[in-house]
Amino acid sequence: MIKEARLDEERNLQSSEPTEQETLAVLFKEYGGDKLVAQIDDHRTKADTASRKLRSLGFICDSRRDVELAYDAPQALKAAYRKAQRNDGTNKKSLKKFDLAILRVLAAETADKAREIAESVIT
Repeated sequence: MIKEARLDEERNLQSSEPTEQETLAVLFKEYGGDKLVAQIDDHRTKADTASRKLRSLGFICDSRRDVELAYDAPQALKAAYRKAQRNDGTNKKSLKKFDLAILRVLAAETADKAREIAESVIT
């Protein structure tokens, strides 16, 4: 009989004790976790909105801030990108004369000849 009473009391005590989740929920709120989660949710919403706006402009940007042209970017943006890429090739061609001059300077037999080559490119 005492043994049964003890078991009944133990069950009553266990059922009245808060569960781990209940304890964590109370502490979470006491320490401001609920407010921080609300801020996280707000920032995620803002980030999603900004990503959609970037996408509508024709860009994709990841968390490392690497930017790509979206496959469905507006035609005007694609054309501007292609034009900029062609200009980049022109810039590389204009640097080629300096690269060739450097090679000629390195191959020059005398310091005077190397100076002459360098001056012809610079002026």
